[in-house]
Formats: sequence, C-alpha cells, structure tokens
Amino acid sequence: MGFFGVGSMEILIVALVAFLILGPVRMLEVMRSLGSIFKKLMDFQGDMKQMVKDIEDESLNRGSIDQNDKDK
Repeated sequence: MGFFGVGSMEILIVALVAFLILGPVRMLEVMRSLGSIFKKLMDFQGDMKQMVKDIEDESLNRGSIDQNDKDK
C-alpha cells in the first residue's frame, strides 16, 4: 500500500506517462507547482492543528477558572 492506496508501481506508471505527454521541461514545472501546492496544504494543516490546540487550551483554562469561581 502506498500513497492514498496507490502502490509504487502505479505511481511510477503515471509518472512515466505524464513525462511522455508533458516532456521534461513542462514536467519539472508541473512538479514544482505540485510541490508548492503540497507545501501550502501542509502549512494550512499545521495552522489548523495549532488553532484547534489553542481553542482546546483556552476552553480548559476557562473551565478551570469557572471551577475556581464556584469554589469561592
């Protein structure tokens, strides 16, 4: 099992067909574009994880503050 349920042989075949259709120069441009998009998606995913963690931390802190107010 490889990337998204696609094996390494299937990825190799798709890459070879893309190389034959696009040619070496265009293939490099496409790969750079895909790399840029992938990096942006990974950055977005990291930002979302951090946002969720911050919200969880804030709600935990708010819950402990509310509990302290009830104890007084």
